[in-house]
Amino acid sequence: MATGDTTAVLMLSRFTALELSQRCSGDYGAIVTPALFRSVIEGGDISGEPQDTQDAVNAAVAVLNRAVSDANSEKAVYLSGYTINADADAFISNKVSDLARFYLQDNTQLKADDVIYIRYQQAVELLKSGAGCSACRPAGLGDVDQETEGNLIDAVFYTPDRIFTDSAMERY
Repeated sequence: MATGDTTAVLMLSRFTALELSQRCSGDYGAIVTPALFRSVIEGGDISGEPQDTQDAVNAAVAVLNRAVSDANSEKAVYLSGYTINADADAFISNKVSDLARFYLQDNTQLKADDVIYIRYQQAVELLKSGAGCSACRPAGLGDVDQETEGNLIDAVFYTPDRIFTDSAMERY
């Protein structure tokens, strides 16, 4: 697990098993109980359950794992080139959990004042800004001149505004 990533276990500690199982189980909500959902995520054994129950729970956990993976990937894009401060790891993980929770939401029912949407927007803005990261010395770049194959280069850090609008992208 990379620094600042979230996991299904962390999602369970942040949100309830009831909420997550409902968001992940789709049409199998009656079969996928919060207790079974939690058990599988925490590495428990549900082999004593009927096969259709095992399949439904495993499918629901796969939905959660996909959302977690997508959220971690989004975080990696926003924070590429940064080193996450050790004391900000849990904070960043919580924001990535908000991204994953948003991915589990039925987007056709989202409203601008929905807490899941608001938290998602806040998480995106925070991650885009690089908050909680070492902006003064990004990963892989130094702050002094380096010599490479006989050529003197300056290792310079440039932070783009990262605003992608039609007008900003016209020259590309």
